Amino acid sequence: MRVRNDSQDWARAVLDVAVAYDADLDTVHQVLEDTGRALRQDPAFADLLLENPGVWGVQSLDADGVVVRLAVRTVPLQQWGVTRELRRRGKEALDAAGIDIPFPQRTIWLRNEGAGTEAVGRAG
Repeated sequence: MRVRNDSQDWARAVLDVAVAYDADLDTVHQVLEDTGRALRQDPAFADLLLENPGVWGVQSLDADGVVVRLAVRTVPLQQWGVTRELRRRGKEALDAAGIDIPFPQRTIWLRNEGAGTEAVGRAG
């Protein structure tokens, strides 16, 4: 019997990006795809990426935003540096496209015994 590790020749860089709920997800997808392709064409990173990065889609719907996942196979032990560079370039590209990264939002409720309960505002 033999045990085999099919991923011994590669690693995976995974980047989860949170965007605001009102962001156009098709635009987010395109911006992240373009960012990944640009990284693969960069001579400083071309040999580290084994494929074109791909947007896997919506990973989760969190309280403060929508999380979109981008992933790419890399040479072993290079996934962390690739992820950091994807994060930096992704932030710049999302900013340039006018796509907001969400910030925590909460509604504060005040209870006044005589007047009932009402929302008085949002705090970021």
